[in-house]
Amino acid sequence: MKWNDSLPNPDDWKPRIKKADSLQEAFYKKCSHIEKLIKIRAKLEAELDIDNYDSGPGIEDIIRNELIKIIPKRYAISKGVVNDSKGRTVGDCDLIIMNDTWFSAIKEGATKESRRYHFPIESIYSIIEVKKTLSYKSLDEALKKLVICKRLEREKVYEWNITENSHRKDKTYETYRNELFTGIIATELQEGITIDDIFKRFKQISKQIPKEDRIDSICVLGEGVSTWGFKPVKERYKNIRENGIRTTPIYIDEINELELYRYLTDEDGSSLVHFISNLLARMHHNILEAHYFWSKYGIKNFPMKKL
Repeated sequence: MKWNDSLPNPDDWKPRIKKADSLQEAFYKKCSHIEKLIKIRAKLEAELDIDNYDSGPGIEDIIRNELIKIIPKRYAISKGVVNDSKGRTVGDCDLIIMNDTWFSAIKEGATKESRRYHFPIESIYSIIEVKKTLSYKSLDEALKKLVICKRLEREKVYEWNITENSHRKDKTYETYRNELFTGIIATELQEGITIDDIFKRFKQISKQIPKEDRIDSICVLGEGVSTWGFKPVKERYKNIRENGIRTTPIYIDEINELELYRYLTDEDGSSLVHFISNLLARMHHNILEAHYFWSKYGIKNFPMKKL
C-alpha cells in the first residue's frame, strides 16, 4: 500500500456537543424526576392505606430507595437506632447516611430489614427525618429529635485528619470535619399550612438553638427548601429569580455570619435538588473518626494479670 500524505488534523479532535439534550442539567433533571416519582408513590401509598389494603413500603422506605439512585456508593443509606459511647440514644431514625466501610453496627438487627440496628454516632454523616405530611406538630417533633442527635457525644475530627485513620503531624487547624448534617424531607404540607408558615416556625425555633445544634435544612417536595448559608454580599440580599428559583434570606445570624435561606420552587422546579446538593457538598468535606471507635463501645477497664 502506498503512503498517504493526507494526515488527519488532531486539532479537530474535540468533544462533541450534544445540543438536543443538555447533559449539564442531567443531575437537576434526575433529582426532579425522582422527586416527582416519590410524590406519586407517596400518593399511592396513602390511597392504599385509606382503603385498608396492604400498602407496601412506607414513605420512609420509598425515599430511602430513591435516594440510593442519587447518593454516591461510598455512602451507605440505612435506618436504625443511633447511640453514643456513653450509652445515650436518640432512638429510631428514619434515614441514616453512614460509613459502613470503616464502621460496623454496634448491634445487628434480627434480619437485614430490621430497624433495630444500632449504629455509633461517630459513623454517621447525616440523619434525616422523613414526614409524609408536615404540620406544626410533626415539624416540632422532627426538630426535637434532630437536635438531640446533634447533642450526642461525638468527638470532633479536625482539619489535620486526612483519612479516617490517619492525620498530619502539623496540628494547627481548628476547624473540624465531621459536622453532622441533619434535615427533614416531607412529601406534602398539612392542609391550611403554607411553606412560608413552616419556614417562619423553623426560623423562630432556630433562634433559640445554639449554632452547633441547629437543623441544617428542611425540604418539602414541590414546595421549597430552607437551608443555612454564609452571609453573602449586600447585592445578594435582594430577591434573585433564576432558573425558576426564588431565593430570599429569611433570617440573618449576625454573630455567626450565617443566614437562613429559602428556595421556592416553581411549577417545574425541584426542591430535592437543592436539598441533595447541600447534603452532598457537606458530606464531600467530611472525614469521620474511626480510630479506636471499637474500644469506645467495648469493655472498659477490664482486669489484666501478668502471666
